[in-house]
Amino acid sequence: MNRSKWFTGFLPAMLILAVGCEKGSTVSVHHDLDLTENSAKVVAAQNQFTFKLFKAAQKQDSTLSNKLISPLSVYLDLSMAYNGAATTTRSAMEEALQMKDVTAEDVNKTNQALITGLPRVDPRVTLNIANSIWYNQRFQPLAPFLQTASDYYQAKVSGADFSNPTTVQLINNWAASQTQQKIKTILDKISTDDVMYLLNAVYFKGQWKYKFDADKTTTRTFSTADKGTVQTPFMVQKGTFGYMQNDSVQMISLPYGNGDFSMYVLLPSPKTNLQQLIAGVDENTLEKYIARLDTVSLKLWLPKWKYSYKIKNMKPELATLGMGIAFSPKDADFSDMYPPDLPVYISKVIHKTYIQVDEQGTEAAAVTAIGITYVTSAPALPVMDVNRPFLYVIAEKSSGVILFVGEVNNPAEH
Repeated sequence: MNRSKWFTGFLPAMLILAVGCEKGSTVSVHHDLDLTENSAKVVAAQNQFTFKLFKAAQKQDSTLSNKLISPLSVYLDLSMAYNGAATTTRSAMEEALQMKDVTAEDVNKTNQALITGLPRVDPRVTLNIANSIWYNQRFQPLAPFLQTASDYYQAKVSGADFSNPTTVQLINNWAASQTQQKIKTILDKISTDDVMYLLNAVYFKGQWKYKFDADKTTTRTFSTADKGTVQTPFMVQKGTFGYMQNDSVQMISLPYGNGDFSMYVLLPSPKTNLQQLIAGVDENTLEKYIARLDTVSLKLWLPKWKYSYKIKNMKPELATLGMGIAFSPKDADFSDMYPPDLPVYISKVIHKTYIQVDEQGTEAAAVTAIGITYVTSAPALPVMDVNRPFLYVIAEKSSGVILFVGEVNNPAEH
């Protein structure tokens, strides 16, 4: 399977989704992506980034909660910021974005093709990818940086009054409108030293190609990660699916719409657990699993689920990937974003997601916000070292009348 085609299967708002159809399925309408010659390398880089980021996020949040990230949302947002990075900061971001075999032009052109092409792949699936840049109107970003964001990322660029509380609402309104109100807030406030926010939003809604019958949904037992159990609604369906199984995992492909998008569900075998499964899965493993899918008739029980997830600041995860310098007020270099006399750094990377899976299909959304902050230098304080004889005056302020005047030649003398 072509790697660039396989990548388009990563539904941005979920960890694992794929473009392509199972063996034996038919596609009535399909729009191929217009990818560039070097897109396969960029796609490979994005896939590597996906699993490294997800595993880093897992280590950072060790709770047994439901988790969800949109690797494409984060990648697109960081790619916009990368175009403003220079020197060692640029190199560090290239490491984090797995760009060792690709150029900035390759990344920008591939991202452009994905932003414009992915929403058109399957007309029966709704997919929206949007970018925006909001900058403090007191500090003008460099024109080439904004032009790149506009040309390749279709970013809406807006200068705003960062001292006005309504600006936070404007940004949140943008995020809400791009995600069909599924993510209504991404920012709580704007700090006084913030100069820019780069945002990406992804929204996906797809109906199953083979829907579940809601009348057959029934309450069954689900064994939780903490060794407990809960009673929850399970959907059920008998049908023909793309399926594979080995000693450690069962995997099924559930197509949406015309079959161009699918959800891949990976179930660890009883002798292992989810954490062990995730630790052993990367982009190459998943590609092998997809290649092994066979058309199999089976009965599927699948629980319904719906939840939101938030990473308040993704800096630790991204630092693990190698771009810690970008978060350093002292060492970050974004001189291709702002003039050198306005030093800035990435102060925050906020990520929020939402998903609902039911009998009809899947609705998922994600928003990523990168905060760019001005490096403020505290002014040098004047020094007065009263270490020698001095004069003092006590006076009334409004009249200027002096009440006392004196001198101190030896403060230890009583």
